[in-house]
Amino acid sequence: MERIFDRDDQTRGIALRFVESVRGSRPMNAQIPAIRLRLREGDEHSRSAAISALMILRDELCIPALIELLGHPSLQERAAAALTRIAFLPTDLDAASWTKWHKAHGPDGRLAWLLDAMIHKDRRVRDNAAKELRMTPRLTVNYHPDLDRDALESARRTVQRFFAR
Repeated sequence: MERIFDRDDQTRGIALRFVESVRGSRPMNAQIPAIRLRLREGDEHSRSAAISALMILRDELCIPALIELLGHPSLQERAAAALTRIAFLPTDLDAASWTKWHKAHGPDGRLAWLLDAMIHKDRRVRDNAAKELRMTPRLTVNYHPDLDRDALESARRTVQRFFAR
């Protein structure tokens, strides 16, 4: 796990690709609390690396810490990008709007956010959902952000059934 915090870009990049390959596994999930801790308490380099890892891991529990980092000038863009990847919403640097969203929708969980994003009125949000769907192993769904409303709803039901099994 320490390699994701390495100061060498190439080493860190290889470590992050490994993290992506084992995302969702029990051993990787066991490491997430330590990564969250570095997000909150690490130096700037460690926080930046933690943002990268938690973005790859799509860790919804790190959202409050990412919202706090929107106030950190050198990390706010990365924190906003991570929030977008995790929650599917357009990149926004406004901590108050993220806090409001998280208070209202945080308990719903990432699957609910994905399902909502698939039929969202904003094409950027639907595009974020499409990116996530393309990276979901074993999921076959006819989804594109520009589909008509009925096709979007049909794809949404397909995804809902996929995750319900």
